[in-house]
Amino acid sequence: MHNFDALNLRGAPRCIRDGMANSKRMRLVVNEAPGSLELLCFGTIGGDGEGGGMLADDIAHILRRNSGRPVNVKINSGGGSAFDGISIYSSLVSHNAEVTTTNISMAGSAAAIISQAASPGRREMYDVASLFVHRAAMLSIGNAQDMREAADWLDTVDRQITTALANRTGRPVSAIAKLLAGDGSKDGTVFSPQQAIAEKFADRIISTRSDGNLRSAENHEQRARMLTDISHDQVLAARFDVWRKDTARRHA
Repeated sequence: MHNFDALNLRGAPRCIRDGMANSKRMRLVVNEAPGSLELLCFGTIGGDGEGGGMLADDIAHILRRNSGRPVNVKINSGGGSAFDGISIYSSLVSHNAEVTTTNISMAGSAAAIISQAASPGRREMYDVASLFVHRAAMLSIGNAQDMREAADWLDTVDRQITTALANRTGRPVSAIAKLLAGDGSKDGTVFSPQQAIAEKFADRIISTRSDGNLRSAENHEQRARMLTDISHDQVLAARFDVWRKDTARRHA
C-alpha cells in the first residue's frame, strides 16, 4: 500500500489529502500488486457535516484521476443523501474499468444504491452483512402547498431510486417499488445476504468461516427461498443444530 503523499495527490479533495489523519473521512487505498483502486465507503453518504463521509464530487474526482483502473468499493454505511448516492452510483457505472462493490457490514439507503453500481457479477456481500432499501424521506417546513411540493419531490426521487435498482437487478420497476415501500408495517425492506441473492441485489457471498470461500448466487438462491417461509423459532433451532454439530466435531 502507498500513502497519499507517495501517490502525489496534492490536488485531490481535502477529504482525500487528510484522510489518514481522521478515520471518519473516506479513505483511498491503492493496492500496488493488482494495480487496482480501493474506496472505503464508510460513514454518511454526502458527508456528515464534520468532514466525514463520502462525497459525490470527491468520488468523481478520484475516478477521473484513475481512469482505466479497476476499482473495489467496500461499503459500511447506513446511507445519507439520495442525490449523492445516485451521483456516486452514476460515476461508478460510467467508470471505464471493472467495478466491484463489497458490502462488508451494511449497505443501507443511499449506500444500497451505490452497492448496485458494480460490473456484471461483481456485487459482493459478506455473510455477516445486510442490505436495506426504502423510499426517499426528507424534512420539510411550510404550508400545505409546500408539503405538496415536498411530496412531489419525494415521488421524483423514488422514481430515480427505483430506476437505478431495476436497471442493475433486472427486476421489474413495479417489483422494486414494492420492496422500497415495505410490507405495510414498516418502510423499506432489509435483506440478508441470501435474500439479496434471491432478489438479485447481490451476485456473490463471501464466507467468514475459517474454511470459507467466495460463494456464488447459484449456491445460495435455493437456500434463501427456503428461508422465507420458516419461523424465527425454526431459525434458532437450525442455528443451535449447527452449533451442536460444530462443537461435537471439534471435540471428537
